[in-house]
Amino acid sequence: MKSYLIIVFGILIFSCNESENERKSYIKKNIIGKWCGFGGIKPILDFTSDSIYYYDRNKAYSYEITNGDIIINFPEHTGRLRNVSIKNDTLTFFDDLPEPIKAIKLKD
Repeated sequence: MKSYLIIVFGILIFSCNESENERKSYIKKNIIGKWCGFGGIKPILDFTSDSIYYYDRNKAYSYEITNGDIIINFPEHTGRLRNVSIKNDTLTFFDDLPEPIKAIKLKD
């Protein structure tokens, strides 16, 4: 019975890890590009494979994706875009505000 529980537990851990890897890969692939606010025509963010460029600051910062969040390495602190999702060229995430923040991907 113990070996059965260990096998089931191992499969569950592997499945959760695989799902997290798939989510990270999906975000990493689909986040690349220029993003603007709803109704906007000028980009406010530009994601590359390893950095995020803020147009208002005229600076780029490295980032990493962990557990569906984007961790941004600012010089003075670490920022976090929480619970990131991308659907149909719409980026949705949470910041310090309780309301979701949305951006639209600009076409090249």
